[in-house]
Formats: sequence, structure tokens, C-alpha cells
Amino acid sequence: MGKKDKKKKKNVDPNKKSELQAKKAAKADKSALKRLAKESRNAGDKTDGADAVNAEQPAAGDLDALIASFQTNRVADAQDDAVTEHLLPNGTYPPPRANFSLHSLEGSGSGSGSGDWVLFGGEYYNGQENSVYNDCFHCASKRTQNEDTGTTPSASTWTRYQQDTAPHPRCAHSSFAYRNELYVWGGEIATSSQFFHH
Repeated sequence: MGKKDKKKKKNVDPNKKSELQAKKAAKADKSALKRLAKESRNAGDKTDGADAVNAEQPAAGDLDALIASFQTNRVADAQDDAVTEHLLPNGTYPPPRANFSLHSLEGSGSGSGSGDWVLFGGEYYNGQENSVYNDCFHCASKRTQNEDTGTTPSASTWTRYQQDTAPHPRCAHSSFAYRNELYVWGGEIATSSQFFHH
């Protein structure tokens, strides 16, 4: 019978272990800076990686300037964030789609349960190509009081909302409507040319 190799467990000093981890982290940071410098040179930017990293960290005296810049950008973003409404002609509806989100807007229109809906995103396969949408539609149902059957919808109008800062096209996502806002997250883009999970 042969000897069994018994591996001796190395008792590593915790200080040496932390030093080793610090060296590995420093090496990773150094390679990341080199990669950043190379990418910036390839993009035509002549700053080196260390300057790019330091530029992200504002100096202590520049806090007021940073806050003023943020407020200016926020005002500009709000102006660019304008929502355009397009009323669809009577009798027309949003294009067909699957894997979209549809929410009832409680308290909109003539009171709770008014029949207003908001539809976002989805996908449509026409037999050759899969299209993924990021459009948002609002359906406002007008209701009439019918004495025999109660309240019944008489007509509905669809409005398409467009916004430059709308979420990317997606299907199979999650969303909810709260206080006249639609919150969207997750989902995927699944076309013949790309596949991406949000």
C-alpha cells in the first residue's frame, strides 16, 4: 500500500491575507486605469486614465458650482422631457401586440373605476420579424348610464404619448401605475438582430 498524501493546511496569517487581497485590488485598479486610458485614446480623447478618474471626483471648493450645474441640467432635462400627445382617430386602436403591460387607472376621469387604461410596450411577430415597442397609450372610456343594465361603455378614445426619454423598447416587463405615473422595469428586447434583458 502506498503512502497517503496528507495536505498540510497552511495557517495563513490574517495580516498577510489582507495584504495579499490589497495587492490584488491594486493590480485590478491599475489594469482598469490602463484599459480606461487605452479606450480614451482610441476614442480620440488624449487624457490618461488617472486624469479621467480624478475628473469624476470634484474638488471640495467646487461643490457650489457642481450644485448649480446639476440644477441647470435638471431644468434642461425637464424641458427636453416634454410629452407629446397624439389622439388616434375614432375607431382605431394601438397596433396588435403581446407581452405588454396594461393598467387600470383608478380615480381617473369620472371617478373610481372609470374605465381608463394605460398600455405600455410589448412585442409583435408578423411571421418574419419580431418588433418590440416602447410606446405608451391611454384609453379613456366614456360611460353612459343605461337603466336596464347599469353603466356601459359607449365609446373610447386612444391617445398615444411620445417622449424622448421614454424607457427603451421592451416586452415581458413589469410595471405599475401610481398617482398618474407609470413605473416600468425589467423586460427584454427580443428581435432577430438582438436579445437583451433589462
